[in-house]
Amino acid sequence: MSTRLVSKVLLIVWDAADWALCQPLLDGGLMPHLQRLIERGASGPIASVIPWLSPPAWTSIATGKRPHKHGIHGMAEPDPEAGGVRSASSQSRTTKAIWNIVTQRGLAANVVGWRGSHPAEPISGLNVTDRHALANVAYGKPWPQPAGSAYPPELRADFEPLRVHPEQLDRESLAFFLPELEQIKLRDMHRVTACATWLAATVTNHAVATWAMEHRTWDLMAVGYSGIEQFSHAFLHARAPHEASASAEEGSPYQQAIPACYRFHDRMLGRLLELAGDETAVILTSDHGIKSGAMLPAPVRHAPEDVETRHRRFGIFVAAGPHIRPGVRIKSASILDVTPTILTMFGLPVGKDMDGKPLNELFDVDVAPDWLPSWDEEPGEAGTHSIDESDRDQELRQMLEQLQQAGFRDPDEQSRNAKEQEVIARNQFNCARSLIEGGQHREAQEILEKLASNSPSPKALAGMLIESYLVCGQLADAQRVVDLLLPKESDQPLADLTLGRIELQSRRPEAALACLRRAAAADAGNPRIYVFLGEAWLALRQWTEAGLAFQQAIELDPSHAEAHCGRAVVSLRGRNFSEAAESAQAAIDSYQAMPSAHYYLGVALASLGDYAQAALSLERAVGLAPEYRTARRRLARLYEVTLDEPTRAAEHRRQLKGLRQSRFNP
Repeated sequence: MSTRLVSKVLLIVWDAADWALCQPLLDGGLMPHLQRLIERGASGPIASVIPWLSPPAWTSIATGKRPHKHGIHGMAEPDPEAGGVRSASSQSRTTKAIWNIVTQRGLAANVVGWRGSHPAEPISGLNVTDRHALANVAYGKPWPQPAGSAYPPELRADFEPLRVHPEQLDRESLAFFLPELEQIKLRDMHRVTACATWLAATVTNHAVATWAMEHRTWDLMAVGYSGIEQFSHAFLHARAPHEASASAEEGSPYQQAIPACYRFHDRMLGRLLELAGDETAVILTSDHGIKSGAMLPAPVRHAPEDVETRHRRFGIFVAAGPHIRPGVRIKSASILDVTPTILTMFGLPVGKDMDGKPLNELFDVDVAPDWLPSWDEEPGEAGTHSIDESDRDQELRQMLEQLQQAGFRDPDEQSRNAKEQEVIARNQFNCARSLIEGGQHREAQEILEKLASNSPSPKALAGMLIESYLVCGQLADAQRVVDLLLPKESDQPLADLTLGRIELQSRRPEAALACLRRAAAADAGNPRIYVFLGEAWLALRQWTEAGLAFQQAIELDPSHAEAHCGRAVVSLRGRNFSEAAESAQAAIDSYQAMPSAHYYLGVALASLGDYAQAALSLERAVGLAPEYRTARRRLARLYEVTLDEPTRAAEHRRQLKGLRQSRFNP
């Protein structure tokens, strides 16, 4: 059994927190508690999982699994009790969360404010859901705590005085976020209401969390804060008048809202750290990042899932505490790694069915985690919802069907059914996206093909199908999607891009260029088009043109990993190894889990004579893609000829013999 490294773990989630918005405040000394946490621990970006939506992403943090495994696929789900839809629910989660595992092993877990945690599960400590803090009635009217929002229920009396209603907030409290409150026009008072609503919920949530830390025994304390995401969606478009998406007249009253929100979270962090003490391991993470400045898209006013267009893949990650090395820069963390890392801290086995891995580079001791097939197969009380509770939904559904058969009709039934079907289709689409990200293309294709005639996002569905077919080399199927699903003139850029990629994979780069040039002429702002133009020029051995195409993609999206990787290839061809290393590192900084970027960095470093670091980069490449034959072959030669490590060389040659051809080895 692995050694337990820490006595307690404090897990904090800041919804949608982003380094791009944190860093200026850190540089200005305005987030001192976060700064101290960074200085005494490890930090870096953390990658989210598709879809970049809070309930699925938070559930991936808590389970170590992708959405297609844990069952939460979107913001909403069908409501089996009332019909129609409801917010994502813990009853739909199909696997144990970290607090269930901790409960099963006899440890105490407190969970407060976790997205998608309602109704509360009967875990070993307390569980207060994300619904508990929200006010849905006017101040002064009865405001009961939502049923199922707290476990054990007898603690409701303790929580009652901790709740803050938005209308209880005074102007001084709001002025911290909106210092020019008096200038806000009547037509924009909805922004003030949004500020008050989420500030009150955040204060309530924090009060419950600190109460739990002070008054309840705990080994794991998991607390989530949704305020940053809610403030971001309400105020990023109105943050400053110089941003293209905000007019001058509405910009100035709100420009301090986002910085103030981060500073307020820093103050709350300070209190949590004070209560936790230095002997507690602390993990602070976000579920995804959020676009800002020039990256911010136009406002959306459609389904809740459309907010995903404002999110970005990378959020923030900080860890500090016993046995965590200070000053470590984390470069390849995923939200899937959080639960395996916490299990390792507690000396508990990691499930082999988890998609994440323990972040062993955090620790100042050698760690060899234990493994078991799945925590879902382990017997024992885990504080999950009972079978009776799960069956109740089906019983209610059957009762409603019986009433309908007897002639009773709900006048709103048709509208609710339509909304329910829309949510089902959207969640199936998100499940397929998750499967594709997890490499399960065939399963995803089955879902997408069934959805083709009833998709909430036909163009997005076509794009996903095309991407999956091209990755799998199913060029005829990709062509079929172009012919069937992209007949409109407005879809022509996607069609030309797809045709260009088909020609490229068919080793016809000249024909690919013609298609891709048409796509670029119609959609000049799409960096992916220029990446594939660059690949076509590479296939034609036109290095200068390839470099210009990749540079155009980088100018459109400075964090485009594939474009930086393409620049690395161009530089290697030109024997400019320093530039190649810089471009490959830029690709890795944008997307750490990119095997080819680590490979090209290794090639560049070896050419510069830095053989030890080259070997590390090549090892990372084959670690991410075990079937990367080219990388293994170069690594074996490096160990054999240059580094004089014949044992390692022999191991890689042995593994080479058993490998099949893969997409990493054209």
